[in-house]
Amino acid sequence: QSLIPVVLFWIDPVVGYNFITYGSFDTERCSEGLLYIVQKPKDFNTKRYKIGRTFNITQRYDSIVNRVKVAFVNDMRAAETELLEKFEKMYGAPTKGKETFEVDEIAKAIKLFDEVAEKYM
Repeated sequence: QSLIPVVLFWIDPVVGYNFITYGSFDTERCSEGLLYIVQKPKDFNTKRYKIGRTFNITQRYDSIVNRVKVAFVNDMRAAETELLEKFEKMYGAPTKGKETFEVDEIAKAIKLFDEVAEKYM
């Protein structure tokens, strides 16, 4: 069985880029993907932001979500793990679940996000 997916990559006006796969595709073995920091509608007017990884940000979150930053990375699992560790170190334990943090200054969080994402580009 072939594990080589057909990948379509396009420019998305909101995200900047996105991609989707067709055909035989093993998500556990594919390491490329998107790393993100978003703010969900219920968290608007708060300092809570969620970080994570996905193959398709537009499928994962609709346009109502505030997409603070999205980056294409070569190893999204490793990038997410490192980002979670750094966020926990800087902001303490997640406030909800494993990926939502209370961020005092979003500019600092974006800088931290960029530092991690750049390692995996």
